[in-house]
Amino acid sequence: MNILPLHHVAAAQRANLEFLRGMSHAIDLTGQLFSHFEKVTEWNFRWVHALLPGASECAKQILEMNRPQDVLTMQIQLIQLASGQAIHASRDLPSGNSPMGCGR
Repeated sequence: MNILPLHHVAAAQRANLEFLRGMSHAIDLTGQLFSHFEKVTEWNFRWVHALLPGASECAKQILEMNRPQDVLTMQIQLIQLASGQAIHASRDLPSGNSPMGCGR
């Protein structure tokens, strides 16, 4: 029976511990990734959910309009409303470390 020298066993154990530390770090990063992905997905669902009723109402109003000037006026109002909503939504985003790496 071959007996390994003690320094070989110790080196193998150190290598195994380093590997396990690396795996632990990788698992932590994967958890953070999924957490950020879930948050972005939640924001997207909220945005779409808020957008759909307004889009339906907007389509009804456009179909009822007879003059192109009315449609243009409505589009201007919608652009102003959308810009205000975008500013409001940007305030809800966390500042600093963004999940996409784009800090504000």
